[in-house]
Amino acid sequence: MSDMLNSPAGGCGSGNCACKSQAQARAGNAYFDDTDYGTPARHADVDVTLEIDGQSVTVPAGTSVMRAAIEAGVNVPKLCATDSLEPFGSCRLCLVEIEGKRGYPASCTTPVEAGMKVRTQTDRLQSLRRNVMELYSPIIRSTASPAPRTATANCRTWRA
Repeated sequence: MSDMLNSPAGGCGSGNCACKSQAQARAGNAYFDDTDYGTPARHADVDVTLEIDGQSVTVPAGTSVMRAAIEAGVNVPKLCATDSLEPFGSCRLCLVEIEGKRGYPASCTTPVEAGMKVRTQTDRLQSLRRNVMELYSPIIRSTASPAPRTATANCRTWRA
């Protein structure tokens, strides 16, 4: 990261991409940005513009839908995703709807595409996420100690 900030162009070095402005913004902050973006940063000479929950977002090509959403300030629930590891989509909690695509892809493993229209919060997604969490509830109950009821109650109050 420090090499990126010290390069004359900032970011990936192209001088024209979104990561340059992000690198400059981070360099200008007096505090450390401890946000977990869910997937590692991608650097490219080409930027991609898409729409997430009605908001236009521009990110480097190859960026995951999850990272683009989080960079835009849109929260996407996640359990298995972290920006220190390559995504593998095992928890299925970060499901999104993409206009024109079938199914509900994991946002951590789906790369952005130009013109993509993504929805992160719909009634159907909330229902699917609730069902995913119900699959985890036996695991949570068996590992919660000493009061499994507390862990289960917390899962029920969690809102996707």
